[in-house]
Amino acid sequence: MDGLDERTLVLFSSDNGTTHRAPGDAQFGVAGVDADFFRSTAGLRAFKGSVYEGGIRVPLLARWPGRVKPGSVSDFPSYFPDHFPTLCEAAGLPTPAGLDGVSLLPVLEGRGAPARNPMVWAFPEYGGQYAVNFGSLKVVRQGVKTKEPGRWELYDLDRDPGETKDLAAERPDVVKKAVELLRAQTNENPVFPMPAP
Repeated sequence: MDGLDERTLVLFSSDNGTTHRAPGDAQFGVAGVDADFFRSTAGLRAFKGSVYEGGIRVPLLARWPGRVKPGSVSDFPSYFPDHFPTLCEAAGLPTPAGLDGVSLLPVLEGRGAPARNPMVWAFPEYGGQYAVNFGSLKVVRQGVKTKEPGRWELYDLDRDPGETKDLAAERPDVVKKAVELLRAQTNENPVFPMPAP
């Protein structure tokens, strides 16, 4: 169909950061990736399979001629649950109520940022992990499915994108808010079981 590419919104992203180290190989990751050489995580903590930023912070590229300005950049945080409401709005369809995500169309079109819902991850693999992002503050817990679950951690991503300074002891109110949100938004799942937060 003529001109289809000129009136189509294209979103391109990844579901995770670069792959993790290969067992027994100090240089290459799984599938032969040399993450150090390519600076694949750009100083972010961890790799694929982790809810630290190196595992989940990835670029999102968008193209929509006449609607998305070429070369424009935004640091508005988003994740895959935002894609459905974005596509609904772009197609002129009503967006169902109660979704976790928000439409990114205002950001893509340079009209400003929508109010950001907290971003929530409940990841049963790699020992079980939880993460809740409240904008610049992010709460993480590792190893929740192991015999010795990790403690809750808190990072200020604006000041510490590499997640090196744990602020949980200084801000127990934020950790408590994350645990309450996780309890309200997660259900039992027999296919991918996770302990209660």
